[in-house]
Order: sequence, then structure tokens, then C-alpha cells
Amino acid sequence: MIRLRTLARAVACFGCLAVAVFVPSVAAAASFTVTPTQVFLTSKTTSVLLTLRNESPDTIRFQLSAFQWDQSPTGDMVLLPTGDIIFFPKLVALAPHEERKIRIGTSAAFGPTEKTYRMFVEELPPPGKPDQPTSSVTMRTRMGIPVFAEPDVARAGSNVTSVTIERSRAIVRVENKGAVHLVIDNVRVIGATGPGVAVFNKIVNGWYVLAGRSQSYEIPLTAAECEPAVALTAEVKIGEAVSRQKAERPADGCRVAAGH
Repeated sequence: MIRLRTLARAVACFGCLAVAVFVPSVAAAASFTVTPTQVFLTSKTTSVLLTLRNESPDTIRFQLSAFQWDQSPTGDMVLLPTGDIIFFPKLVALAPHEERKIRIGTSAAFGPTEKTYRMFVEELPPPGKPDQPTSSVTMRTRMGIPVFAEPDVARAGSNVTSVTIERSRAIVRVENKGAVHLVIDNVRVIGATGPGVAVFNKIVNGWYVLAGRSQSYEIPLTAAECEPAVALTAEVKIGEAVSRQKAERPADGCRVAAGH
């Protein structure tokens, strides 16, 4: 089981992670594209084509892999081995500006709840060359493509939002009660001393919340922001819809635990 911490979410939403081997000088990462950036499979469309294109002037080698994608209670991405996703080939070499189509399908049964996976396209090191310098930084890209095996009835359902302050942190929790994933654009928290008198207004980027899972967003507050704020409002933006939740600040919410 692989856990990817919350810090990676900003790039994971677009599916891209960069891996670097540190040595004194820098070499640019290879340029390639993968389309589509999300894959949706259904009981009627059990496979799709993924297009991998080399945009660079050099030959690039790739390795492909797939994992079941889950979320921990704290919202971290959890990757588990799976045989549900079928694809070929697993190793690809593309000449400059060449592209290759890779068929992706699933052998899993479609159920009442969406199943989620991640397909990774990882750049491999180029074959060694005798005159290749050893004192360089090689940037290699690992791109993750979300794969959704959708239920026959894509029931969005409701999401439950709560807001509070604990240890001088505004915490917004979003729980997905539906059968398919949510994509949260952003989360806003407003703290006020009274109606219309805001002492802080902070916004953070959102991410996926998978079916039946929850995601917590924590926003640090200064004493000047936390202590006057007695009324809290959380706004969760999903597409064109904005859901709001109001609450009062707990009396001990601005108390910071010893050692913090």
C-alpha cells in the first residue's frame, strides 16, 4: 500500500509528479503528453484509447502501471495493487514526435458505486551513453491518470460539510454520500465577529473526494484572526454549485496544545 501525503494534492489533481536525482547541474525534463487526462469506463464502454505522444527531439522510454485508488480517513491518496485494469504494452519507447495509442480496459464488474483507479505513465532513464556526463540532474516525470469505472446509475447524492476551529486551525470536512466522486474546486472559510463583520476570509484549493469518503481541509489562523471570530461560514464550490455551512467557534478552539 502506498500513501501519498496531502502536500502532493496540488499536482496530483493534474496527475503529474516529478522525480529528480540530485547532482550538481540540471538537465531539462523530457516533454510528452497523455490524452485524455481522465478515463471513464462504463458497462457499455469497457475500454478506451490513451494517446501517449513524445513532444521532445529525443527518444523517450516509458513504463506504465495501474493501481486501485482509495482515500484514507484524513484524505490522503492510497494506492493499492490491482489486476482490475488491463492495458498493453507496459513498456513503450517513442521516437521524437512519435505517438502511440494504448488501450485501457477493466475486468472488474460494474457495481452500484464507482470504482476508482490511477494509471501511471512514468518516464524511464535513457540508455547509458559513454560520453554522457555524470554530474547532472535528470528530471523524470510520472504522470497519473484517474480511471473511473462508473456505476450504471451515476447517483451524485449529497455531501455533508462541517466547519469548526481546533487548535487555531479552521477545519472544513466534506463527506461524499454519493455513488460517484466529487471534484471540489475550492473551499472558503469566513470568520466573523458578528453579521457582516469578517475578521478573516481564506480560500484553499480543493481536490477529489471519492464516493463514500471524506476530505478535511485545515487552514492555520493567527491569534488576531482566531480569537475575535465567533461565527464561522464554510463555502464549498463544486462546479457552479456552492454549499454553505455555518457554526459557532468552540470556546477552546483558539487554544494551542502544548509543544505546538
